[in-house]
Amino acid sequence: MAPPCWYVRSVSGGTCELTGGCAGQQVAAAYSGATPNVEWLLEHGASIDQPNIDGLTALMACVIQGQTSFGTPGTNDSQEGSTRVAESLIARGAQIDHPEADHGHGRTALIWAARKNRINHANLLLEHGAKVNGADSDGRTPLMYAVAAGHATIAELLLKHGADAGALTMHICVC
Repeated sequence: MAPPCWYVRSVSGGTCELTGGCAGQQVAAAYSGATPNVEWLLEHGASIDQPNIDGLTALMACVIQGQTSFGTPGTNDSQEGSTRVAESLIARGAQIDHPEADHGHGRTALIWAARKNRINHANLLLEHGAKVNGADSDGRTPLMYAVAAGHATIAELLLKHGADAGALTMHICVC
């Protein structure tokens, strides 16, 4: 029987070195971009939506990091690998609109996709029913983050999915 909680110490060559004792272990595996590691952790009792110490779930980590162990950060190959991890998490029941916990600002994975210009992740999240107008605890929506960061492609995608352009006049978004 596996310990109630696993911690990923390192990821190398597609394998994962584990030790017991830390919450949010699936977040570390998601950061690594290794889908088999995430799936293994979930099969051995990791909670899919358990936030790490920063209040992030594994799905948020995929979006934020946008890279994998087999891709260069910020490139299409890395985002595709990270998107595969996100797809696996969603298929296993990850909450799409789960807000950041603890000291976070209640941002969702879609807000992080808009903020970090992760078009592949934004498409995936929207296809699976993410709330396009879902606001963080400060009332800022994904569209506000996309516009404030100058991410026109994400902003266009959000508008096509029904984002409220009128809400842009309600807040000044400092990202």
